[in-house]
Amino acid sequence: MRRARFQKRWHLKPFLLTLGVIILLAILHYLSVLRPLESLLTRAFQPIQRAVFVTAQDLSYRFGNLGRLAELEADSRRFQEKTPRLSGQITKLIGIAEDNVILREQLKLQKSRERQLVFAKLLGYYDLKKDGKILLNIGRADNLEKEMPVILYDSLAGVITAVGEYSSTATLISSPNLTLNVYVQGKPNAKGLLKGQAGSSALLLSHIDKNIKLEVGEFVLTTGQGVRDNRNLLLGTIIEQIDNDKDPYNSYLVSPALALEKLGTVFVVTASS
Repeated sequence: MRRARFQKRWHLKPFLLTLGVIILLAILHYLSVLRPLESLLTRAFQPIQRAVFVTAQDLSYRFGNLGRLAELEADSRRFQEKTPRLSGQITKLIGIAEDNVILREQLKLQKSRERQLVFAKLLGYYDLKKDGKILLNIGRADNLEKEMPVILYDSLAGVITAVGEYSSTATLISSPNLTLNVYVQGKPNAKGLLKGQAGSSALLLSHIDKNIKLEVGEFVLTTGQGVRDNRNLLLGTIIEQIDNDKDPYNSYLVSPALALEKLGTVFVVTASS
């Protein structure tokens, strides 16, 4: 019995001893007896404390950066997913803006020339070097007929040569298969024929009277024949005279007014006055 009591008291001794030490230290601290020792210990542990603080800050910074890096990567993935869609929308908006500019400019010309126009988009090119033709997205359903001129900015791009119900084919002025009756601006007697040349972007102006002298830079326009009476459509400018003493007529090279290989939006003249 006594032994059991002794064992219980012995188990209490460490607790009582620790409690006594804490009370003693508290009293000594209160009486400022331990202040020199505390100051010494504080100075001794300052480097360790500083190292622990710096390490904790560094770890916090690194883990914070990892979190931000993960957020940036997630944002980057989201932007990459959106980029094709946004690029497509931007391209579409640019196309619409370009079409609107063309429409505005063409409407001004239409008002000044009193022409009825039908808006058309290019579906594609045939062999430009061989055929010089384009396919348009409008046809008989839009009142199209053969010989109607295809224009842009009051310049002739080609002539409708085949008409389907909902599409049509136009032969470009650069085609050797299309011959146009033309004259030179300011010189009504300077009439001739204009057609494309195989393998060349320049047009050939021929059958000009030898007595008429033409200058580089002068404009070549339609007389109206073969294009439903649409006079004064610009075709291009004279860039060079072809010397040929055996030819009874003068011939010239003409640079087209339009970039015929880059057409996208055009207009077909369905009526004019």
